[in-house]
Amino acid sequence: MPLRPDYGTAGAPIQLRANFFGMNVPEGPWYEYDVEFSPASAGKRNRDFKKRIFELAERTDAWTQAGMAGKVAHDWSEKLVAVVQLLDAIDIPVSYPERDHDGNEYTCSLVLSVKFAREIGLGVIEKYVSGDPDYRNHDIAPIISALNLVSSAHARANGVLVGQNKYFFRDAEPPTALGGALEACRGFFSSVRPIHGEMAINVHVKTKAFYQPMRLDRAMDEYARHDRGAKLADFIHNVKIVTAHTKKVYTVTGLAGKNAKQHSFPCRELGRMVTVEQYFKERWKITLQRPELFLIDVTPPRGENKKGKSKGKSKGKGKDKDDDGPLGPIYFPAEICEILADQPFHNDLSTTQTRAMINTACRPPAHNASDELHKGLPLLGFNNPRATVLGAFGIDVDDKMAVVPGRILPPPGLAYSGRKAPEISAGAWNLRNVKFAVGATLARWAVLCIVDGTRGMGKDEARGKVAELKRMCGVSGMQVTSDPEVKDLVLPRQKGADVANVVRDALVDAQRGGAQLVLVVLPGEEVALYDAIKFAGDVEVGVSTVCVQATQLRKDKGSAMYWANVALKINMKMGGVNHKLDERSGRWLFERPTMLMGMDVTHSTGTGSFKWAPSIASVVASIDNNFAQYPGSLALQKARQEMIADVGDMVIQRIDLYKKHNKNSLPERIVIFRDGVSEGQYKVVREDELPEIKKAFRKYDKPNKPYEPKLSIIICGKRHNARTYPTEQRWAEPDGNPKPGTVVDRGITAVYDFDFYLQAHKGLKGTARPTHYFMLHDENGFTADPIQGLAHALSYTFMRATKAVSLVPPAYYADIACERGRCYIRKILVPGAGQGQEGWRSSEDGVMQEARRMWRGGVAKDGVRDTMFYL
Repeated sequence: MPLRPDYGTAGAPIQLRANFFGMNVPEGPWYEYDVEFSPASAGKRNRDFKKRIFELAERTDAWTQAGMAGKVAHDWSEKLVAVVQLLDAIDIPVSYPERDHDGNEYTCSLVLSVKFAREIGLGVIEKYVSGDPDYRNHDIAPIISALNLVSSAHARANGVLVGQNKYFFRDAEPPTALGGALEACRGFFSSVRPIHGEMAINVHVKTKAFYQPMRLDRAMDEYARHDRGAKLADFIHNVKIVTAHTKKVYTVTGLAGKNAKQHSFPCRELGRMVTVEQYFKERWKITLQRPELFLIDVTPPRGENKKGKSKGKSKGKGKDKDDDGPLGPIYFPAEICEILADQPFHNDLSTTQTRAMINTACRPPAHNASDELHKGLPLLGFNNPRATVLGAFGIDVDDKMAVVPGRILPPPGLAYSGRKAPEISAGAWNLRNVKFAVGATLARWAVLCIVDGTRGMGKDEARGKVAELKRMCGVSGMQVTSDPEVKDLVLPRQKGADVANVVRDALVDAQRGGAQLVLVVLPGEEVALYDAIKFAGDVEVGVSTVCVQATQLRKDKGSAMYWANVALKINMKMGGVNHKLDERSGRWLFERPTMLMGMDVTHSTGTGSFKWAPSIASVVASIDNNFAQYPGSLALQKARQEMIADVGDMVIQRIDLYKKHNKNSLPERIVIFRDGVSEGQYKVVREDELPEIKKAFRKYDKPNKPYEPKLSIIICGKRHNARTYPTEQRWAEPDGNPKPGTVVDRGITAVYDFDFYLQAHKGLKGTARPTHYFMLHDENGFTADPIQGLAHALSYTFMRATKAVSLVPPAYYADIACERGRCYIRKILVPGAGQGQEGWRSSEDGVMQEARRMWRGGVAKDGVRDTMFYL
């Protein structure tokens, strides 16, 4: 990858604190070991089981005799690091109690096998972080892995691990209720990183939704009341509960489909068939208060018998002939089950829960910085390393945040019609006294007022508000040459009505009437209806649509400012240019024909039958030297695949459109901003996508003249945990965030690679997050100031707003385009949106085939294909 050529100097120098804490690491060596379970099936069990086994193993004489007591750190699973060299192979016998389905206790045994893997020399760290060129390609991944394992030992033992490197502690602060039986808990991210001159630990505050510890039936009631479209089976899946009558812990696998009055079973204690209601009343003297509720199913996965042995296929309900196989299903009334504390919720939050989560998680910078120092370090075990396993490994952690140099870049110059420049303050400006740089013409348009029962805005009420929109479009510089045709669309109320077809037919009628654009007035925040409109407009009909909400218009949002924002969208969808960089700020872009591209991949967050839901990839690109219009391509691809499978074809589509708009000429330079790539996937982009992009260029070769544009690829990262805090108020916004334009390329950046952090925008809520830009491939010979200045200037060219945004628009647009693609396959991506149990759900191929059927070739209609339809 490109070496850092230099450090930036542009802008006003400032000092910032960063949430990185220096660590002193001994020279070592340390020793890494692999851990295996015998029988191997034990190693396939969940994290809680393995943690329990390790805790028991640490108490055995074999552990002590092997010299491991106080000298090792492990991940409770498969890796172990020792500060002293142990035997090459160590076996630790462990006995642990289990209970069968009838509550009878028995003893199980297994063996933890610890085998030597490699020696880890730490002496190389000093050479590496110093920037010694001889050590640039040294693989320090094993060292980083070992340091993370050792530094997280205390947190793993005392907190709740969620995902990678995130630990949650009920002691951090009282949880905040989110509604629907969920609560937000505070925790901390912790990860070791090499920075220039030292190793450091990045610590950041995290917030996560957890189940509230409460009676299960009440939790199910709250969840159902909170989200009426929710599936209770998804809510309770994999939740750990403890029963009131036996105090045993179970994991819920789903709903039984029968209630306590309906389900009966042969009861040995009572000597006859009884219902669940009768069983609890006679056997446990418990009178169920809600026997009409569905029972919950806690049956273990198929193939695991009552003593935890793998038996293959079940022999049916009841006992196996050898009395050692799986019993029948295990059902409990929800009212005798209590949800255990400290269980993260992994499904999607509802809209109201998301709002509550954002309000909880978005806190002023001073609060986060204080928590990272005064709560994070102690809870993670860093404030007193000698009292934790860190002390045994000779590690010290600084108790003060790193202080790093930064700079504040001045805002770029922007140009509207007549080269008028707005006055920019704190990364924002307004549209007073300016007109769009290029005003589009809207000759024919329509307004569709959707009414759903008593909800919505009728055409008579809408006409006055739409007249204000037309006036604002004209004031902003558009040519709106006609009044729209305004119609009501009353949605059918009968059960099973196909609303999507009704919406499509209405858009078809509007298009037949010559409408270039349809303004749709939704009753409110109707996500499913919005998706249906966008699918119909983009894919089926081929007409541009803009949606507004009746509820928002009635809240005095139908003001000039509101309609000005709608006009921004309309002008772009009709091919206009809202604003652009002036000649000074866009100098590098204007020097030679240049194309800017944005690329992204989005994945499904669905669960259950949606685990094979395809990912959606997008490529958008500029088409002229205004760098405002970015038409895009969308494609389906295999679930969770990070590489853009059709990247070559999508790049060709973008270059072809560029040629069409530039008299058949090609760009001499292409700069790609690639979003959606984690650090561990940089290699995928370089080894898989880059060759396909280069291969796409071959289409434009001429005899004896290959097409070889200067190509640069820059990764844009938002999912990182680096935060900066100004050391003086003069360098900060009133809320304590850094000022817009703050850039950092020293202190917390890569030792060798060419990267920087840029916060181009003004933080609107909570602690502002800079974007991490990483130069992955560079043929344009960028140095620090030009690329940092380009990224900063582009952040002011997002056409849907009059403010700087946090991510360069090419990448931002690619992300928005991916989200639009989700509208087209809603039934697959949104749990509960589909109907029935169609056969396609049962296999990955079936899900992909259904997705492609729904996709219908994507955005192929002439009316929208070559526009910013996704905006």
